[in-house]
Amino acid sequence: MKRILSLAVLTSLLLSPTFVAAQGEPTLKAGETFTLRISGVPPEDSAAINGPYTISNSGMIRLHLLDPVSASGLTPSALSSRIEQTYKQAEIYTKPTVNVIVSGGGPQERYVTVMGEVAAQGPVPYNPNLTLLAAVAQARGFSDFANREQVIVVRNGERTIHDLSRAGTKDDIVLKPGDTVVVRDKKAFGGLFDRGKKDQ
Repeated sequence: MKRILSLAVLTSLLLSPTFVAAQGEPTLKAGETFTLRISGVPPEDSAAINGPYTISNSGMIRLHLLDPVSASGLTPSALSSRIEQTYKQAEIYTKPTVNVIVSGGGPQERYVTVMGEVAAQGPVPYNPNLTLLAAVAQARGFSDFANREQVIVVRNGERTIHDLSRAGTKDDIVLKPGDTVVVRDKKAFGGLFDRGKKDQ
């Protein structure tokens, strides 16, 4: 029992903001903005969670499906661990992996994220003329199971659905930095984005 308690104390110390800050990580403050990336969860949930967050004056952030989470005073690593554990303890996700990215005062990262039925999921470098189809092409194209008629774009928490099944379609919109593109499976139903009516 003593050994178990000692390991618990050691783990708590290693994950504490004070210890991690001593290793050179910055401490997050109220009013600060960071980017959050999550993996190990359904693609449509990733689309709802991934993106920029600003810590409120009370030191909290609001996350999909969770009560407000305290962020002020933590390092990025400590906040990542807290969010992972909060999702697990709430029995929402079993194996989430969270990455909190702080720009360090430099220019914000400019990219879009492509998820779901593409050959290579992940961030795609942004340029002013980047369209939906171009972003999918940079993600090495649609998979054999992609539903090209219902490609979702999430922007500032709002979603739109686009039909990319025809060449030259007007649905091939120009994207903006921070957009998330979700290419659904042909057989997908009853997911996060089916709770409302089709946007277009």
